[in-house]
Amino acid sequence: MATYYVDSAAGADTNAGTSPGAAWKSLTRVSTQVLTAGDTVLFNRGGVWNTWDTASGHAGGVLTIGESGANNSPITFGAYGTGVNPLITGLYTVPLTGWTQVGTSNVWTITDTTHFPTAMINVLLYNNVIAPLGRFPATGYITYTGSTGTTGITFASGSLPTTYVGGEVVIRKTNWGLTRGTITAETSTSITYTATGTNQLTPTNGYGFFVQNHQSTLAKAGDWSYNPTTRTLTMWFTSGPAGTIQVSATDSLVSFSAARNYNVFTDISFQGANSYGINGNTGSSNIQVNSCVFSSIGMRAIYFGAANTCTVSNNTISDSVNNAIYLSDAVGNNIFDNVISNTGSIAGMGQSTDGTNGTGAYTGIIITNVTTASDNIITNNTILRTGYCGIYAVGDTFFVDSNYVDTACYVIDDGGCIYTDVGGTGAHVYIGRTISNNILLNSVGAPDGAMGRNWANGIMCDDNTSNLTVANNKVYNSGQYGIYFHNSHEINCLNNLSYDNAVAQIGIQTDSIPANLPLPVNFVICNNVISNGSPAQLCFRFRCLSTNSSQSDFTNFGICDSNSYSSPFSILQLFSTQLTGQSPVLLDFPGWQSTTKKDVNATVALPVSTSYGVILKEQNLPDFLS
Repeated sequence: MATYYVDSAAGADTNAGTSPGAAWKSLTRVSTQVLTAGDTVLFNRGGVWNTWDTASGHAGGVLTIGESGANNSPITFGAYGTGVNPLITGLYTVPLTGWTQVGTSNVWTITDTTHFPTAMINVLLYNNVIAPLGRFPATGYITYTGSTGTTGITFASGSLPTTYVGGEVVIRKTNWGLTRGTITAETSTSITYTATGTNQLTPTNGYGFFVQNHQSTLAKAGDWSYNPTTRTLTMWFTSGPAGTIQVSATDSLVSFSAARNYNVFTDISFQGANSYGINGNTGSSNIQVNSCVFSSIGMRAIYFGAANTCTVSNNTISDSVNNAIYLSDAVGNNIFDNVISNTGSIAGMGQSTDGTNGTGAYTGIIITNVTTASDNIITNNTILRTGYCGIYAVGDTFFVDSNYVDTACYVIDDGGCIYTDVGGTGAHVYIGRTISNNILLNSVGAPDGAMGRNWANGIMCDDNTSNLTVANNKVYNSGQYGIYFHNSHEINCLNNLSYDNAVAQIGIQTDSIPANLPLPVNFVICNNVISNGSPAQLCFRFRCLSTNSSQSDFTNFGICDSNSYSSPFSILQLFSTQLTGQSPVLLDFPGWQSTTKKDVNATVALPVSTSYGVILKEQNLPDFLS
C-alpha cells in the first residue's frame, strides 16, 4: 500500500510522487500509475488542475480510473495540506482578444479548434454565472397548432421574426418533457427538425416551443450560441467582448476506463465538466463519493451505470444543468446527507426528455431502472430548486426518508418533489417501498407552454405504482396535489400532513388502466392531517376515469379512516368524486362518507382558526408563508 502526492504548482511528473516534497504534478501522471488495493492518491489543498490543459509541464489531463481496490482496502483519492479543497476543473477561460465582429452589430464570434469541444457546449459561465443559450422568445413559449409526426410543428404566421435554420427548436410535447431538435427547414408557419434518439414522442397541439442556439436569437449581454462543427462561439456584447467567459472544455473530469470497484473520492472539488463530474462507466461497484463539491456540471455531476453498492454522501452539488446524481440499474446504493441546488434550472439546456435515455432529465437525484433497481436508500438530503423532480426513485425495496425538498417542477411538471412509477403495464410485483418523513415544499409547476396546465405534486405515485408506503410526510404548496396516486394500488398512506396544495391535498385518479391490471384497490389511507389553504382547494379528490371504471370503485378501493380534515374557511364541500363520462361531484363530509362508505372515524373541523402553516413554522422550517 502506497501513498502518492500531487501538487499542481510545485510538483513534477518526473518526481517519485511518494512525499509532498516529491509530488507529481498532473492528472495525466496519476492516470498512468498502476494503483493497487489500499493505495492512496492525495491532491494538495489549494491546487488547481485544468483538465483541458495537457501541455507539457502543466497540471492537466483527465483523471482516469484504471484499477480497482478491494474490500476493506480501497483505492482512495483525497486531499492533503491546509486550505480549500483541491479543484479539478474543465473550464477554459476564453480570451477577450481574437473575436470578430459580425458586421456592425453587437454580435461577435471566436473559433478555437484547440480548446472548444467538438460536442455542444453545455456550460458557459458569463461573469461566473451559468448563462442560458440565446433564445426567442426571451421568455415563455410560442404556441404550436399542429405537427407532422415527430419531425415538424406548425404555428400561426408571424410567430417567428426571422429564419433559424441550423439552430435548435425546444418543444414542450408533454407536461413532463422538452425535446431539443436541430432546425432543418422553416417557413412562415412551420419548422422541420431532427431530434436525436429513438422513442420520440408526438407533439401535443396547443403546447409551446421556442428556438435557441442561433445567432439571430442573441439580444442581450451574455446571450450565446455555439457551432460544434466549426467550434465557433458567438456572443452578444454591449460594446465589444468584455467580462469573464468560461466554457466547459472537457467532457468528464473523472472517467472510469471500465467497470471498477472499491474506489473512494473524498474532499475534492469538481467544476465545469461538459457532461460528467464523475463518469463511473457501467458495472462499477462499492464506489464512495463523500464530502466532495460539484459545481457547473453540464449533464450529470455523478453518474454510475448498473451501480452496485455505491455510497454518495455529504457532497455539495450546485448548478448541474441536467442531473445531480444519476444511478441507473441501481442495486444496493446509499445516497445521504447531500446538499443539492439549482439542478435542471434552465429550460432547453438539459437533456431531451424523450428519445433514448431521456428519463428523468432536469431531476436532482434519480434511481433507474424500474425492472432492475432494488434496495436503494435515499435519506437526509437537502434538495433546493429543481427543474423537474427533486427525487425520482423506482424499482424494488427503496427507502426515501427524511429528505427536505423545496421548489421543484418549475421547468417541466407532471412530477413532484418526490416521484415514483412502475412504467405502465408491467406484470412485475414490486415490494418493500417507502416514502417517509420527508418535508416537501413548493412543487410549483410549469404551466407555461402547456396550455396553462399545472401538474406539479408534492409526492407523485405514477402509473401502476404498487406496494408502497407513504407515511409521516409533510407536504405544502404544490401546484396540483399534495399526495397524488395515479393508476396505483396496494398503497399505505399514513400519518401525513398535507396542506395548501392547489387542487387537493390527496388525489386518486385512475385512467387508461389495461384490463389485466387492477383498479385502485387495497389502499389504506388513515390518520392523515389534511387541510386546504384556500376556498378553491379540496381536501380529497377521487377520479375514476378508466373505461372499465364504475361507481363501486369509490367504495372498493380499500380502507380510509381516522383522517383529520379541516379548513380555515367556512366551506362545506371539501371532497370531490368523478366517474368516467360524468361531471365532478362536490361533496360535504356526510356526502363523502355516504359515497365512499369510508372515514367513519374521521373528523372535520370548519373553520379552524390556525392554519397548518403554523405547524410548519413550529418545526423550525423557513417561513415560506410570509
